[in-house]
Amino acid sequence: RSSWISVVLNLAIYFGDNMRDLDQSYLKELFEYRDGDLYWTVKFTDKVVVGESVGHVNKGRKYTKINKKDHQISRLIFLYHHGYLPEFIDHIDGNKLNNSIENLICLSLEDHYKIHLDQFEKTKSEKEFRSLVFLSKRLNKDTNSLTGWTVSQETKNKISNTLTGKK
Repeated sequence: RSSWISVVLNLAIYFGDNMRDLDQSYLKELFEYRDGDLYWTVKFTDKVVVGESVGHVNKGRKYTKINKKDHQISRLIFLYHHGYLPEFIDHIDGNKLNNSIENLICLSLEDHYKIHLDQFEKTKSEKEFRSLVFLSKRLNKDTNSLTGWTVSQETKNKISNTLTGKK
C-alpha cells in the first residue's frame, strides 16, 4: 500500500506540477544540496534515482531538465539558497562546474561585461571575445571598440548566427 501511495504522489508531482514555476520551495521539494551539487529527493521521472546527483554536463556547464526545460545547475543552486534569480550568475573561480554556493556570485549586465572585458584584455581569447560581443549587444555597446582581436567576416557571421540562434 505504501508503494502505491508513493507512486501516486510522484505522479502528482510530475504531472500536476509540470507547468509549475521554479521557486525556492519547489526546488527544496525536489532536491537536497550538498557540497556544490544537487541530489534528487523524489523520483521525479522514471530516469531519476533518489539520492543521485542531478544533471549532465554540456558545453562545460551542468544542466538538468525540469518541466521539459533545461536549467543550469548553478542557477538552480543560487535560487535554492537565495530565493531569487539574478540576471547573471558568475563562477568566482572561473570553473563553470564548481557550483558550490560560495563560488556563485550575482552580477548586473554591466558588471558581467566588465569582467569579460578585463579577461579579454588579458587573454585575447576567442571565448572572451564571443562573450563580449553577446554582452555588448545587450548593453547596446559598439563592438568595434573591442581592440586587439581581428576575425574574418566568416567568423563574425558564425558568432552572430550562434548568438541569434540562426544556423
